[in-house]
Amino acid sequence: MWGHGGETNGLRLMFLNPPKQVLDRVAGLQGQVEKTHVVSGVLECCCHVSEIQRIGIRILDCMLNEKNAHEFLPSGRRVRETFVVCQRRKGLRCSGKLTSKYLPFYTLDGREKMLSGGVMNIQCVGVVGAGVMGTGVAQTLAQTDHRVVLVDLTEEILRRAERDIRKNLRLQRLLKKGEKRVGPDDVLSRITFTLDVQMLEEADYVIENVVEKWNTKKDLYTRLDALCPDNCIFGSNTSAISITRIASVTNRAPQVIGIHFMNPAPLKNTVELIPGAHTSQQTIEVTKGLLSRMGQDFVVVKDAPGFVSNRVLMLTINEAISVVQDQVAEAKDVDRIFRACFDHKMGPLETADLIGLDTILLSLEVLWDSYQDSKYRPALLLRKMVDAGLLGRKSGEGFYRY
Repeated sequence: MWGHGGETNGLRLMFLNPPKQVLDRVAGLQGQVEKTHVVSGVLECCCHVSEIQRIGIRILDCMLNEKNAHEFLPSGRRVRETFVVCQRRKGLRCSGKLTSKYLPFYTLDGREKMLSGGVMNIQCVGVVGAGVMGTGVAQTLAQTDHRVVLVDLTEEILRRAERDIRKNLRLQRLLKKGEKRVGPDDVLSRITFTLDVQMLEEADYVIENVVEKWNTKKDLYTRLDALCPDNCIFGSNTSAISITRIASVTNRAPQVIGIHFMNPAPLKNTVELIPGAHTSQQTIEVTKGLLSRMGQDFVVVKDAPGFVSNRVLMLTINEAISVVQDQVAEAKDVDRIFRACFDHKMGPLETADLIGLDTILLSLEVLWDSYQDSKYRPALLLRKMVDAGLLGRKSGEGFYRY
């Protein structure tokens, strides 16, 4: 039986959306499996390691120290079939002795740190940056029952974020009247708006959404690395900066991954997922689980500045701005061509206004610096508009007035 003392007599496993043959096989194990149940597509069972090996199912989470995996895994088991969680945090203890016969079950302060599909139980998500993207990410998390700590530098930014979330939630209720939705007050009650970055000390996962400036990100990640728990994962919602470069300023490169949300995050249900050079498989699986619970689909892409979306989109927007700059066509006609001829929902300049022209400029500068290719050189009109404060929707005027 499972407990918090003595030697364990088996292994607790959780499988996300197991196939029918797995369910049938486990059901036929009779007395060899204890406390088996399925909730929301997740199979949980306790059984002897040798039986799991015989079934041939991948162990999704054994909460085992990675460097000791070879020593304690059953003979003949291929380590690459086992997802391993490195948990190094004050208060971590093992509920049983480490032996070659049984794999251990770890607990943290007496509470299980596992959830569906071998994903650790993410109880608190920190969101750094309460701009347009950070606000949308925080809203999406809160709407899917996550406790959120939203951090920024000024009370004004946080008040605006709270107003925007409340407005967005009311708009969603109007647009989707037939759907049962939680009220704005309930969603906002799950978000802590704060200037105190120290509140991220207990975060299980942190999603960063700060400005696309390398020095700003470098300073932030250095601080987060010293502040957050050792098991905390960092997800960077960067538009263009390399994930490997971001991870290099931390002491937890295996726990750093890119999550490129689209704008507006509550309405866009697909993200780019970008592992860095050292991102662990466990970090990828934990992040996939978090995104799934947020209602987000994902496309995994390689780590290169701009990834896929912005490496292509920024070129399109920049060239569209150049077309206006060269007086080939007005902004409204450029966008009309893309909507009418290519069935795009928005033209490139409408998209630029939605993203923010300052963000467009910073992303292009990252791409230009990274690739040293003149095709990424920002249009002069773009620089002029940013200098003039014409940033798009966020400022009330860009290529259009709002």
